[in-house]
Amino acid sequence: MEVVHLVCMGLLTKQVAERLHISEFTVRSYLKTIYCKLGVRSRGAMVYAYAQSLSRKPREDEVGAH
Repeated sequence: MEVVHLVCMGLLTKQVAERLHISEFTVRSYLKTIYCKLGVRSRGAMVYAYAQSLSRKPREDEVGAH
């Protein structure tokens, strides 16, 4: 989630790596995994999917489940 959040803030791979104290290769690896899980193929699509998930209203069966 940290990688997604930083990418959504507009940080480049190198900047994300520096911020999280991990290698650029690790960031790219995480992004590939995230893209696969979200069913997207680009950063822009990932950002859009993430934004959509944040704005999604909970279904009736989810309300009170927490």
